[in-house]
Amino acid sequence: MTDNNRDLLTPVEIVLSELPEEGRTLHYTTETGELNDVLRDVIGNHSYDIKLTVMPMGNAYSVVGSLRTRMDLVCSKCAMDFAHSVNEKVDEIFVIEEERPRTAKSARVNHSNELDFAGPDCTELSSPVLNMGDYVREIIALSEPIRPLGGPDCETSETCPNLIEAKKGGWAPENFTTEHEDLSPFAALKDFKLNN
Repeated sequence: MTDNNRDLLTPVEIVLSELPEEGRTLHYTTETGELNDVLRDVIGNHSYDIKLTVMPMGNAYSVVGSLRTRMDLVCSKCAMDFAHSVNEKVDEIFVIEEERPRTAKSARVNHSNELDFAGPDCTELSSPVLNMGDYVREIIALSEPIRPLGGPDCETSETCPNLIEAKKGGWAPENFTTEHEDLSPFAALKDFKLNN
């Protein structure tokens, strides 16, 4: 298959306003290679399988599907490298909206507890062109856990096999622990005294 034919089947840039009524189903994989370059910095050389359906809905556009890949991370407990599985469901609505004047008004919820997390996310675009590479890259990057754990045993110092091995081998002191008494960023300031 030539590069031009491949781009016709699974293009990286979708002009939303030119979608047929029945929408378009897109399937990106490592083998077809359309997103290899743009995803390399977040997933390295891991394979990916991305299936998305883009469909017009009046003056909005629905993107639903799933993506599966892996990303290389470092365990926040024992500092061992591991491959984190990424399995994300996509359910998003895009609305094309021209840039508003600075004094424009819009309706927003007053508090996050008023949001409906079961429904789709909604994103405003200033252009009818959706770059699927950038969009998918952002989804994968946002799926990275705040505190990555190499496995279920890494939750505590007593059960983490890599930390136990490091203590046995002398790479980590016997009294080393990954548990913190106070995770508050202000903990270091609690005993700080100012001279008046």
